[in-house]
Amino acid sequence: MSAPASPRRPVPAVVWVLLAVAAGCVAGAVLAIATPAPVHAPGPHQGPAPAVGNQLPLFVSGLDLVLLVALLAVYVRTFAETRARFALGLVIFLVVLLFEAIVSSPALFGALGYGPGNLGFFFLLSGVLEAIALTIFLYLSLE
Repeated sequence: MSAPASPRRPVPAVVWVLLAVAAGCVAGAVLAIATPAPVHAPGPHQGPAPAVGNQLPLFVSGLDLVLLVALLAVYVRTFAETRARFALGLVIFLVVLLFEAIVSSPALFGALGYGPGNLGFFFLLSGVLEAIALTIFLYLSLE
């Protein structure tokens, strides 16, 4: 006689969030390593781009992109299960936000040969604040 199957406990939200953040850190590190160093700073001066601090905004940008993809997966699944218009609205919003994150990523500037120039700190601050908000949003969405 076999033992009755015990019901599977769902994985806690905090574990999923930590996995998403870890994957984002890996993606950010890859992005920071793989993005070429900028040739010159943006703007009319076209002087050499500052080397210090160019990689950290890339790292945070990768983290933000992974968190957005994780949120998108949560709400696509929610919409598929419920067909709720609110979930569809969040899917559309997250797709647009993901596109904005890609277009404004320092990695795109680096790929085009431009660095953040004097705006590197603001890219970093914006990315860190976005990562905090997305992490909280992901946690609350998984609760």
